[in-house]
Amino acid sequence: MEKKRTRGSLGLLIGTLLLVVVFVCNAAALLITFRPQYYDVKAGDVAEEDIVSQMDAIDHAATDVLKQAARDAVEPILKVNVERAQTQLARLDTVLTHFDQFLVACRVIWDDNAVVLSQTQYKNDGDWRTLLPSTELHRLLSEYSLTEYLDAQNTYLILDAYLPMGQIRSPGEDPSTAAFKKQLMDDIEKQLLLGLDSDELTQAADTIRNNLPASIPIQVRMGLVPNLCAAFLVPTWTDDLPATEQARAEAAQKVNNVEIEKGDVLIAANSVVTEEQIATLISLGMLQGERKDVGVYLGLVLYTLFIYIAMWLYLVFFERETLSSPRAMLSSSMILVISLGLCCAITAWEVRIAPILLVPLLFSSLHSRRTAMAMNVLNGLSIAVMMGADYGTLFNEQALLWAATSIVMGQAAIAFRERDRRRSGVLLSGLLSGVMGGFVSVAMNLIIGASFLDVFLSFGLVFAGALIATIIALGLTVLFEMLFDMPTDSRLNELLNTNHPLLKKMMASAPGTYHHCMMVAQLAENAAEAINANSLLAKVGASYHDVGKLRRPNMFSENQNSGLNPHDSLPPIESAKIIIAHQQDAEAVLQKFHLPAAVIKVVNEHHGNTLVAYFYAKAQKQMTMHKVSEKLFRYDAPRPSCVESAIVMMADSCEAAVRSLGSPSMEQVKEMTHKVIRGKMDDGQFDDCDITLGQIAKIEASFVSTFSGIMHDRISYSGAEYDRSI
Repeated sequence: MEKKRTRGSLGLLIGTLLLVVVFVCNAAALLITFRPQYYDVKAGDVAEEDIVSQMDAIDHAATDVLKQAARDAVEPILKVNVERAQTQLARLDTVLTHFDQFLVACRVIWDDNAVVLSQTQYKNDGDWRTLLPSTELHRLLSEYSLTEYLDAQNTYLILDAYLPMGQIRSPGEDPSTAAFKKQLMDDIEKQLLLGLDSDELTQAADTIRNNLPASIPIQVRMGLVPNLCAAFLVPTWTDDLPATEQARAEAAQKVNNVEIEKGDVLIAANSVVTEEQIATLISLGMLQGERKDVGVYLGLVLYTLFIYIAMWLYLVFFERETLSSPRAMLSSSMILVISLGLCCAITAWEVRIAPILLVPLLFSSLHSRRTAMAMNVLNGLSIAVMMGADYGTLFNEQALLWAATSIVMGQAAIAFRERDRRRSGVLLSGLLSGVMGGFVSVAMNLIIGASFLDVFLSFGLVFAGALIATIIALGLTVLFEMLFDMPTDSRLNELLNTNHPLLKKMMASAPGTYHHCMMVAQLAENAAEAINANSLLAKVGASYHDVGKLRRPNMFSENQNSGLNPHDSLPPIESAKIIIAHQQDAEAVLQKFHLPAAVIKVVNEHHGNTLVAYFYAKAQKQMTMHKVSEKLFRYDAPRPSCVESAIVMMADSCEAAVRSLGSPSMEQVKEMTHKVIRGKMDDGQFDDCDITLGQIAKIEASFVSTFSGIMHDRISYSGAEYDRSI
């Protein structure tokens, strides 16, 4: 255990150092790409030489001036202030109600002071000035809040119109103003909601007064209505700020960017430098003193450093096994450095065909999906900045464009690769993600206002870069598989082909062993899928786990068709040596055929240091006077160190035990499966493996489910019913 812990710590150190090397290479690539060229000029100076743009860029200063001019040219958009109109109408309704109440009060005064001649006839007892003196009239107008709209002269005229003296009318009859009130309210509402400014108020008032029907007393039309119009007709046009701002933004958006091409003369020699030209130099980052080189370089290194620190933390907490594996980290580092080198070289020519897809394609083919996704983000945040950097401008629009394009395209490639793990799947994944990256590039270019030609060209170049990366990835995948002995899905799938020489040899020389291996492979694959382990590695390991039996196939029960068992004439210790030897023989055979080290590891560990129980028990019976050493009957091999090895161990023993039952019921299958797995646990076979009790329970359930379709007869050995040693 201590040795394993020391080996793990050393692996972490090596992995960290390799990541540091990649960081140094990445930072160096960015610093090489960053080539600032500044000019020390100010407005009013005479340029000593032509100041030329060192890159294709947008003159943001000039563009901003044009956009501001377009914004200023947009007149404010007006809208009717409906709330103000409603407020005025509500106030008018209150005044007209008070006017009605005032007339009723005057009618009461008329009735109280008139001389009754008969029930239906009244006689004038003086005019309204006598009946309602001015002081009393003023008090009454003030009581009903009408003094602002009526004076004494107009009021007497209106009273004469609505309550004429000496006229015949019914006692207690109120003057009718409903028609006048409705007409005036409707006309004023119409004018307010149509929209008024201060210059249109007089014309609107005249329109309202002239629109009143003749049935309304002229005294009201001429004496009250103008005052009401003056009070309640107000400007209702108001600035529609959101609409105005949107119109101004749209106008600014329509302004084409002032584009500067590499080589354009920004300031001609012997010309006087203007403020506008200084603004252009500032926007391009070419004016000396606007920023300090040391600060830029330091910030660049720190930016890259924190990206790699974040990646290191991710590996420590979520991919510790990858970080602890020198083989995995060396291959990862080489992929990142190769990608850095290619992108750095190509960006000096044309950044849009840089093979940024190389990292996600290689990692999704050679490493786990989670590692590929993390490295894709690292790639997008580091290389994309380098691709956007040019002569003093690092974090520009192009950098953001390439970061987005790289990450989206890479995630798509990983997803497509996950759906098709064949070697040809690299090509399909590269092409599909290249199309997606092209569309992302189109979207980003439209956002920054690029021309149609640039948008179209960007799509084609990004797709071409993806195609280049795919072709390189196809070649490097095979190279990395051989160089680092990596068990990629493509390589493992090739080993499952029944035309493989070893499988063909097993079919011909040890058919029973071959059949057993296929059954164990099915059990292992299903169980690995149940706990999200590497089902392909488990299946391949199980398919080849007994290949060592090819040396002496007739010494193993599944290949003994004649019924004769050579072990019956051998001492138990010799039989045990033959049985134990098949595991060492397997390693030699697998190395000869160049199978991946991960597969060889599974095969080496699938028996662990378990006891060959049948021959151990047989030896004990024969040597009753002496104690038999258990060590002589145990496999001399490491216990399972990974989940896949543990799965193959359990599948191998369970398949043998269940087949030995003949035609068992499902209850017997469950009982035997549980007994075998429990025996392995009690024997400490899983002590070196990071497997949980919950995973073991799922594996056991998967075995039982699979057994329902693949149970076959097997010879039973007394005293070792569930031991798959022979």
